[in-house]
Amino acid sequence: MRQTDILVIGGGIAGTATTCFLAQHGRQVLLLEQSELAAEASGLNAGTLWATGWGRTPDLSSTLCMGSLEIFQTLQLDLGYDLEFRQDGSLQAMQTEEEHAFARREAQKLLARGHHVELLDSRDARDIEPALAPGIVGCLYYPYGGNADPVKTALALASLAQRRGATILTHHEVTDIAHLDDGAYQVVTPLATFRAKTLVGDHSRTGVNCLLAERGSSCCSVCTRRDSSQPSVQFAPVLEWSHSLRFIVQLFQHYETG
Repeated sequence: MRQTDILVIGGGIAGTATTCFLAQHGRQVLLLEQSELAAEASGLNAGTLWATGWGRTPDLSSTLCMGSLEIFQTLQLDLGYDLEFRQDGSLQAMQTEEEHAFARREAQKLLARGHHVELLDSRDARDIEPALAPGIVGCLYYPYGGNADPVKTALALASLAQRRGATILTHHEVTDIAHLDDGAYQVVTPLATFRAKTLVGDHSRTGVNCLLAERGSSCCSVCTRRDSSQPSVQFAPVLEWSHSLRFIVQLFQHYETG
């Protein structure tokens, strides 16, 4: 049986990022992925990065967005990973008057807090991106936004995690989870059995959810669940891939307070 302090289930952007930063902080961490890294939702999105600047009073949202941009910059510019990262602005299209009215209200709120966003009509939006359909009503323009390849980003985080000492195993589908008497977890795959002090995972994975439910454990929509009558299992929600920093912040808050 292989042993580790922390076992991460799921090799998407949240799993690889969590593994990477846990390893950076000296944790012994092992990641299991049932197929290939970034093979599911993390590899099937547009890779758009939405950011509006820090604002007059930085809050959690602006810290996560701008902090995420710094991570992309570090990976590509400082560490040499090719993410196809470009910070050249992002456009969010509106196709109806109702969407346009909602976007106008949101833009007004953001501008009032010192953020950077611009409401464009169809002509101005197509001047920035000629490929936009002529029939759109307008766009919200995020000058701090950008784009990166989601698969390359997840693979870069996995590579950096391994350089920092983490172990990443693909084609290890979790088939059983047991909460042991000493508080540790036993995780079984067809290829090996693992023992971990802490379990971290992606609760979008129905199979893992069912295994936990069968044993009286449950996952929550944020990060951790503490219940004196149930085993303590740390579980990550499905996150928009460019905002996985939110989970990392919450995970380390758990370690600081737990």
